[in-house]
Amino acid sequence: MIILDMPRNSDDIRRLIASLLDAGVKQKEVARMLEINHNTVHYMWKKYSNIGSVDDKKRSARPMISTERDQRKLCKYSKNNHFSTAIDAEVAVDCLNAASISTIKNYLNESGLFGRVAAKKPILSKVNIKKRITWCKDYRSLSIDEWKNVLFTDECKIEIFSTHRKFVRHPFGQRFNQIQCRPYVMITPLIFAQNEEIWN
Repeated sequence: MIILDMPRNSDDIRRLIASLLDAGVKQKEVARMLEINHNTVHYMWKKYSNIGSVDDKKRSARPMISTERDQRKLCKYSKNNHFSTAIDAEVAVDCLNAASISTIKNYLNESGLFGRVAAKKPILSKVNIKKRITWCKDYRSLSIDEWKNVLFTDECKIEIFSTHRKFVRHPFGQRFNQIQCRPYVMITPLIFAQNEEIWN
């Protein structure tokens, strides 16, 4: 059997049907005036006669499997463990053992904690970070012609950390937060030829 999903009439149309019928207009005439099915008009009048309204009743939703306190525990765990997955959270937060992985992900997304691939940032000390910022500020006023006189060189890199992508969960706009990035180190091999450093 094929069940067709019939379009729902707006609340204004429903109330108009009820008001016309209540004023004594016949059902067939109302159906012709509003260009809708006669059965719809009959159903609306029957509903209006029984409960005095044509508005839909409030539907009872499926009860939530967790409380607001459980969701706060989940969010706290995720914020303290940025690289944890929804499966990790399910195991760590005992009160959510009965919840599905999709439910846990929905809770975290509603709280603004979205799962993403962690951005890569080189490991830098506070001194290196300060020097880089100072360098950028010193040379940000250079013109395009001045930059054309600068020689840009490349270097060979060796990574001692894994190059695989790593999952992280963080709020929107926090992609490059230091504690939520995957660290990596570049080691430049020095090739000596007559005590000179050679760059590729």
